[in-house]
Amino acid sequence: SGRWQRQRAGYAVCVVLFIAAMLSKENSVTLPVILVLAEIAFFTDSWVALAKRAGVYAALTLVVLASISVLQHPHGNPQLGTGILSTVREYYAESGLTVWQVVYTQSRVVFSYLFLLLFPMPSHAQLINPQVLSLSLTNPPVTAAAVAGIAVLFSAGLYLLKKVPLWGFGILFFLVNLLPEGFLVPQYAFFGYRPVLPMLGVLLIIGDCLARFLTAVGDSSRWRLVRACGVALLGGVLIFLGTSTALRADLWSDPIRFWKETVAAFPQDQRHMERKVAAHALGNAGAALYAAERYEEAADYYEQAIALSPQDPRKIISLAAVYAE
Repeated sequence: SGRWQRQRAGYAVCVVLFIAAMLSKENSVTLPVILVLAEIAFFTDSWVALAKRAGVYAALTLVVLASISVLQHPHGNPQLGTGILSTVREYYAESGLTVWQVVYTQSRVVFSYLFLLLFPMPSHAQLINPQVLSLSLTNPPVTAAAVAGIAVLFSAGLYLLKKVPLWGFGILFFLVNLLPEGFLVPQYAFFGYRPVLPMLGVLLIIGDCLARFLTAVGDSSRWRLVRACGVALLGGVLIFLGTSTALRADLWSDPIRFWKETVAAFPQDQRHMERKVAAHALGNAGAALYAAERYEEAADYYEQAIALSPQDPRKIISLAAVYAE
């Protein structure tokens, strides 16, 4: 932007901050991709200049990844392995899924996130929500439609990068920023906080649509009523979102109610449900009930958790403690 007088110092600060971000959260690896998309959408018409910058981004990212790989361990435990690849292999072994099964499942989960963002009903906002796994492109049948939908979204994003830059950038920003955790942490197909950063892409599109609408309305007296109704509608949306947030905050402050609601939201078809995630939720419900000295209820939840994860020694020990009480 020209505001930083010493460009080398400015770039050095950017590199340091990027390294700090990579050490903090895996999602930061998408930043170079987002910069390239922003260049295409908003800033440059020269593919040669873009290729040079992309090359610099890629080289720097690879160096940073290689450097921090020695700090990466599965679950932070050096005994389980060292390095990014070892960590990912361990996580896939724990999930029991192939890469393609993760691709199929995440294709469906992306639309769950979109539905949550566009229709944020309190009952939809869960921290974890065991998913029915997609074991193939046709099992369950909706998987094929989800994969096709992702392909359409991605193609639309690429097409719109030059036609309607903000829309194209918003679509790709949403998709790209969902990738790291979805594929690097396959043990949990769904996490409620994962779409928080990607949501910015959706909001860019909504904001651009609103700006276009206001421009089309103009200042004519004919449309003043329409604009007033629009403001009232937006006010209603804000009230709804605030109410939903207050209801969630009240629920999430009570661990027993929180985990009981999570368990109640398990999918009806539990044949191919994520057993590890479901056992995790059941175990947490049991722990909350145990802390409240509601031992009979706690035993019931622990027994259900052990039925799903019979080799977990912590849950067996916890159930024994409940029986002792």
